[in-house]
Amino acid sequence: MQSKLIDWRYLRGTLVFLLLALLVAGGLIYFALYYEQQREAEYRQQENSLRSTHSKYEKLVRDLDLMEQYTAKFNAYQASGLVGEERRLSWIESLEAVNSRLRLPKLGYNLMPQENFERPGFKPLRFVSVKSSPMQVSLDMLHEGDLFSLIEGLEQEISNLFTVDSCSLRLKGQAGKLLDTRKPNLTGQCTIRWISIDVSKK
Repeated sequence: MQSKLIDWRYLRGTLVFLLLALLVAGGLIYFALYYEQQREAEYRQQENSLRSTHSKYEKLVRDLDLMEQYTAKFNAYQASGLVGEERRLSWIESLEAVNSRLRLPKLGYNLMPQENFERPGFKPLRFVSVKSSPMQVSLDMLHEGDLFSLIEGLEQEISNLFTVDSCSLRLKGQAGKLLDTRKPNLTGQCTIRWISIDVSKK
C-alpha cells in the first residue's frame, strides 16, 4: 500500500511536468499559427497592393500610348485645317489647283460666312464646336464627268473635310443636240460645305 503511494507521488510530478509541457507546447503552437496567419495576411495584402500597382502602371502605359496616338492624330488634323480656324485661302487655292489640271471652260465660286454645322441627329460634344463654311460653285462642263473629276480632285488635293450638299446640272443649248467636244455643253451649280472643328480649351 505504501509503495503505491510512492508511485503516485512520483507519477504526479511527472504528470504535472507533462501537463505544463503540453500547455507550453500548445501555447507555442498557437502563437506559431497566429504568427503564420498574420504573415500570410500581410503577404496577401502586399501581393494585392503589388497587383494593384502593376495594374495602375499598365493602365498608365496604355493611357500614355493612347495620348501619344491621339496627339499625333490631333496634330495631323490641325495641320490639315480640320481642327482650328477656317482656312479660306487654302480652300480657294485647292479649288483653283484642281481647275488648273482639269481646265474647265468656266469655274466660279463664292465662299459665304461661316456657320454652325447642323445635320439631323448630329450633336457634338459640349467642348467641341463644329462649323461649316458654304461655298457656291458654278461651272461649265463639256460633260457630266467633269463634275466628278472636280470633286475627286479636291479630295486628293486637300485633306480638309468637306461635304457636297447639292448639285444641279443644266444642259446648255437644245435638248437632243449632239454634244460639242470643244464647247461647254452643261452648266452646274453646287454647294460645297467646308468643315472646321473648334475645340474649346475650357
